[in-house]
Amino acid sequence: MHPVLSALLFACAAVSCAWAAELKLGTDSPFLPAGGGVSAIPIDQGALEFKGVFTLDGVVHFNLAPAGGGKGTWVLLNETGSPFKVVEYQKNGDTEIVFVEYQGQRVRLELLKPRTGKAAPASKPGAPGTSGPITPVVLNPTPADNNRALEDTIAEVRRRRLLRQQAAAGVQAPAPAPAPPPAAP
Repeated sequence: MHPVLSALLFACAAVSCAWAAELKLGTDSPFLPAGGGVSAIPIDQGALEFKGVFTLDGVVHFNLAPAGGGKGTWVLLNETGSPFKVVEYQKNGDTEIVFVEYQGQRVRLELLKPRTGKAAPASKPGAPGTSGPITPVVLNPTPADNNRALEDTIAEVRRRRLLRQQAAAGVQAPAPAPAPPPAAP
């Protein structure tokens, strides 16, 4: 590079830095409230959820997501580049808490507890409300046992197919006939 050109570029850079320092652009942004850096608009505490945490090779990863089921993002402690930054992590017994810088504010988030529900009770085979024949289990089946099981399966497939076709056509399906008692082996 020509020496005069490099001197001119250096002088322009020095003047730009002095001008930026004079205007305090690094700390007093015209887009932030006076006093810099922190937004004056309070965010909703429920806008962000702490959904998961795991440690891999001594590095702790945190899953943060918008409230209401949005897609989560895995971030590291003090990692930049996402809309939020985890600045502190505390684990006290069963409680895990992160402090996140989000939209210019520090937000405290507690790890969500798993939600569990009651499962539907399992019905006994052949109980009222269950459908289809129950084929008995034969420990050493003969070819006749295999044929009987295959015929029962074919009949069940046909019955279900008919019910599906009737439901698609809007026809009221008749109550299923009770399953015949299993044949003695």
